[in-house]
Amino acid sequence: MKHAFFLAPAGTGAGLTTVSLSLVNALDRRGVRVAFFKPISQLTDSVFGLELERSTHFIRATTTLKPADPIPVATATKLISEGRLDELLGQVLAAFHHSTASADVVVIEGLRFARGDSRLGSLNQEIVKSLNAEVILVASRADKSVDQLDEQIEYSAKIFGGIHKLLGVIVNHYPISEDVTIASPAERVRSESQLFRRGTVPLIGAVPQNNNLTYPRTLDIQRHLKAEVLHAGEMELRRIKKKHLMSRTVPNILHTLVPGAILITAADRNDIIVAAALATLSHVPIAGVILTGDIPLDERIVEFCRPALETGLPLLRVRTNSYNTATQLFQLSSAVAADDLERTRAAVEHVAQNLDVEQLSSQSKKGARIQALSSRIYVSTDRKGSRGKKANRPAGRL
Repeated sequence: MKHAFFLAPAGTGAGLTTVSLSLVNALDRRGVRVAFFKPISQLTDSVFGLELERSTHFIRATTTLKPADPIPVATATKLISEGRLDELLGQVLAAFHHSTASADVVVIEGLRFARGDSRLGSLNQEIVKSLNAEVILVASRADKSVDQLDEQIEYSAKIFGGIHKLLGVIVNHYPISEDVTIASPAERVRSESQLFRRGTVPLIGAVPQNNNLTYPRTLDIQRHLKAEVLHAGEMELRRIKKKHLMSRTVPNILHTLVPGAILITAADRNDIIVAAALATLSHVPIAGVILTGDIPLDERIVEFCRPALETGLPLLRVRTNSYNTATQLFQLSSAVAADDLERTRAAVEHVAQNLDVEQLSSQSKKGARIQALSSRIYVSTDRKGSRGKKANRPAGRL
């Protein structure tokens, strides 16, 4: 049987997909013949009119791996409700073998827990048993104390038989400090957490929070709002770091005209539009301007600002008022869009650098030898995301 690591979330917002892809990357860097497997799909995204399972799509787009399509969660829950769990697990096992034929080590991404649906947690446990996998929990340190983190890990481990049954834990989104004298995230977790300080469970990695990896593209905003594109500019490249609702006079909004700002303003605020254009011509890469409301747009102003638009400034239009538009904007999902491979690669690289593969190998109860074999599954791409030849560089580099 292949050596299988099953990654399961400890609570919500753990970044399970990114960590799973990153573990594949980290093992590939070491030359391991590694495969990826997602048994059951939960999150899909629409790209070019196709509904894609995100994890499998990212793996196929950034590596040479070709995992089988996951079983839709609706199909899985229907089979379980009909008492056909064995049939479901048989399908999972067949897909597992199809996805992992040439691999020695397999990274399996488990199901995210849904409130009020205990079947998903139980299904994770059944898949672990069927694939003879070792469990790694992925937890987020964001917005919780160390004690709360410990409690969440211990609670989530119960479904797999308790904390002693885990191979290890990966702590994601660990708050960082500007103080360079403070220990690394892994050292801090081990010193602050009673769970890790007692050696109750091994720490496989502690990933520091990186806000640069959370910024969506202007294109993602346009899709979310279903906004009319008056001028696309560099909509696919520019990323949103700040969101500003523009209601004050120009002298009072100058501080908002910074790189990465998305400006929301009524369509008749010609002064704001011109101010954004002037900032752009002063080499400030504003992420975009969103014009709101049913007020007619003065085309003379658009033409006056044409030189700024031609530098790449996106200009969008929605019919909702500024307040409702801003509210919708703050409801944008933090999930990476399926076609945003640049952000996916950056996130995977960041997480992979903070995973301790040596620790993972030494803690394996099966004693598997993870040998260097020059697998090189990652492929090079240009900035637009088109696939190229295999990268002639160390295995796993993006």
